[in-house]
Amino acid sequence: MSKKEVATFNTAISYIYSSLRYYSFILKLLFMAEKDEGQGSANPPLEKPNEGLPMSYNQPVGSNNPKKISWPELVGTTSEKAKKKIKEEMDEADIQLILPGYSVTFDFRSQRVRIYVDESDKVIRTPSIG
Repeated sequence: MSKKEVATFNTAISYIYSSLRYYSFILKLLFMAEKDEGQGSANPPLEKPNEGLPMSYNQPVGSNNPKKISWPELVGTTSEKAKKKIKEEMDEADIQLILPGYSVTFDFRSQRVRIYVDESDKVIRTPSIG
């Protein structure tokens, strides 16, 4: 065997050995979890869920009062009607009108509502907070 073949062989053996050690560790964890399952684990299930978590996906984290975060009923209306309706329900909203082809940032802002419109000024996507 050449030196290159020996080095390749040693690399392969090293990789296999590392993989076996990793998988044996995972298997040990799994077996310990199964064994603890019937005997009462160190982390019993919670009696009550955390109070700070939202009750639904349409509720901002950290608030227990439902707050509207999207307006699907506005799809198909004009941008002016959409702005008016959103301002009625969320007067602190920072409303942004997004025209076709415009790019937007991906940061989240709890006061921002983006309204996506087409060339005829009709709402084409559900306006939502973000």
